[in-house]
Parts: sequence; structure tokens; C-alpha cells
Amino acid sequence: MKQTRPSSIFILFSLACLVLVFTFGCTREDKYIGSYTATEKSPPEFREMQVELQKDGQGIRRVGDEEVRFEWNVKGSELRIHTRDGGILIAKMNNGILAVTLPGSKILYLQKVK
Repeated sequence: MKQTRPSSIFILFSLACLVLVFTFGCTREDKYIGSYTATEKSPPEFREMQVELQKDGQGIRRVGDEEVRFEWNVKGSELRIHTRDGGILIAKMNNGILAVTLPGSKILYLQKVK
């Protein structure tokens, strides 16, 4: 039986640690952080909307001169937007586009711009 040298074990251990750091170094939330704008597929009343998701779990929705702040978090594969009224809007990311399910079976599509 072949004995493993201590240096080989150290190298394997170091590689395993690097893989863990790169795997868990970026949180799931990081992929959502940024600025978004509504796409043409969105309902007409929402097409001028812009949304900013910030790193601290805060967000800003802008339409014209109006700004509304909100909180957001990620649970599983869903982005959850907490409204001021206590409701939660569910969004899912697909190819850089957030699909936000709105009340009344409408869907708001937000394209990530930066």
C-alpha cells in the first residue's frame, strides 16, 4: 500500500479550501444587486419604472419623480420584495430579467442594466 506524503495532503486540503471560498464567497443575493428598468413586456402602467436593489437588502422603486423605498431578500430561488403595506411580491431571475408577479396576475419584467 502506498503512503500519502504530508505535502500531498496539504495541497489537497488547500485546494478544497479554495473551492469552498469561491463557492460560498459570493452570496446568492449578489446576483440580484444592481439597477433594473421595466421592459416592453411589462404592463403599460409600469413601463417607466426603475428599480434599484442595494447590497444591504434595501431597494428603491422610481417612477418619474416618485421614489418608494422597500426591503428585499432571497429565499431559495426567489427574490422577495417586502411592500410598505406588509405584502410580499415574488420575483424570479431568468437571463438577467426579473419577473415580478404582481397582484391581479400581472407580471412586471425588469431588465438588469447595471
